[in-house]
Amino acid sequence: MTCQRNQADRHPAARRGASVSLLLGVLAVLAGCSDTATAPAASPSPAVVAQPSGGGNSLNAKSCQKNGWQGLVTSSGAPFTGQDACVSYAAKGGVLFRAQSITFAALADKTFGDADFVVSATASSGLPVTFTASGPCTITGATVKLTGAGSCMITASQPGDAVWYKATDVPRTFAIAKGNQTVTFTSANPTPVNVGATYTPTATATSGLAVTITLDLTSTGCSLALSGIVSFTAAGTCVINANQAGSADWKPAPQAQQFVVSAGFALNAQFSLIPAGMFNMGQAGIAEPVHTVTITNAFAMQTTEVTQAQWLAVMGTSPSTFSACGTDCPVEQVSWDDVQLFIAALNVKEPGRGYRLPTEAEWEYAARAGTTGDYGISGLPSTFAWTFETSGNTTHPVAQLTANAWGLYDMHGNVWEWVSDWYGPYPSTAATDPVGPTTGSARVLRGGSWGNDAFSARSAVRNVVTPSVRLSSIGFRLVRTQ
Repeated sequence: MTCQRNQADRHPAARRGASVSLLLGVLAVLAGCSDTATAPAASPSPAVVAQPSGGGNSLNAKSCQKNGWQGLVTSSGAPFTGQDACVSYAAKGGVLFRAQSITFAALADKTFGDADFVVSATASSGLPVTFTASGPCTITGATVKLTGAGSCMITASQPGDAVWYKATDVPRTFAIAKGNQTVTFTSANPTPVNVGATYTPTATATSGLAVTITLDLTSTGCSLALSGIVSFTAAGTCVINANQAGSADWKPAPQAQQFVVSAGFALNAQFSLIPAGMFNMGQAGIAEPVHTVTITNAFAMQTTEVTQAQWLAVMGTSPSTFSACGTDCPVEQVSWDDVQLFIAALNVKEPGRGYRLPTEAEWEYAARAGTTGDYGISGLPSTFAWTFETSGNTTHPVAQLTANAWGLYDMHGNVWEWVSDWYGPYPSTAATDPVGPTTGSARVLRGGSWGNDAFSARSAVRNVVTPSVRLSSIGFRLVRTQ
């Protein structure tokens, strides 16, 4: 059979009453004639907005032969029911496309906080696959980032081209569980954990969410202030909780630290609260000029001089000349520099107390205890002061004689007492909380001693020596801020 080509089939727009020509074209195809030259240049259905126009599409009715029709679809994506249907569609000017599919494996469930991961999908066409994300996740290229807990959907798409029809989108949904967060204490643990110590616990969560600090109900020996400071108040077990309650995206995260609070070191010293106030410092003919001093803050002063027992408890040895006097006698043979070492060691053993030497103004204010005479106590000096006249050339146990009105013993006599000030002349005008000169060569001593007469023990008398001097007549007493 000779194949006949109808020119009207080449140019469908030129066909007139094309029923005869169409029939001939179909017969020609069935007879095995090549129909490449007569393939209609039709466009896909206008209703398929996202589908390419078919420009450059080389598929035609001949492409339907044998099993090819099974991999072809119409411009609307409809598959053919057989070869004849495919040939008929193409012969009528329908544009053919190859069908494609996407292979996209299921995705495993995740936990919020997991690392970013890469997804992979392939199209049977070999064309590149693109991805979109919805839910608490994002995707850049093929890299997925989790942004919260919930359900995430990643959709794989291949939009097709001039030959390949758009693949059916393949969604993959996976669950994102709430993230696991941890809480870590960031504050340095207190050392030692003794009664009287304080601690400010702080903690952070890996989620970045706020952490709440509380005391466990089982705690004993501690308290928590609104300021966030934990005070160790008694021997016991203190359990501090740091809790992050969780959120829509994060699981709760508790953490705790436990401290065994011990009675620890205790100086076994008594202190008297000295009220704030004003007084005239100095005395005419003894320490001039007399000037008004204001003490703006109350402070606690040791009721006695530091004893040999107290020094031994802190420093481990006793330097005293009068060791035979007993451990309740004042420590002596201690320089101003030695005292600073003692105070530093004591503040480590009893943190938070703020132990120090009194200033010269604080010492005289406390010694006077509201009085204005030579001594802070009325009566004969022998009733309240160990001086040369009564001492027998030795120190005596503390708190054996009369205390002043503020409960302070031996402010006159027994041993001279170091104060914190460098020696310098008094100001001629009123002063508030004076601390003495900023530099100097000698430190001030107050109060007299067992080796000096009673006149040297008067409230206003000042004595000065270099800070490295150690004498059997020199000791000290403490003040503290709390």
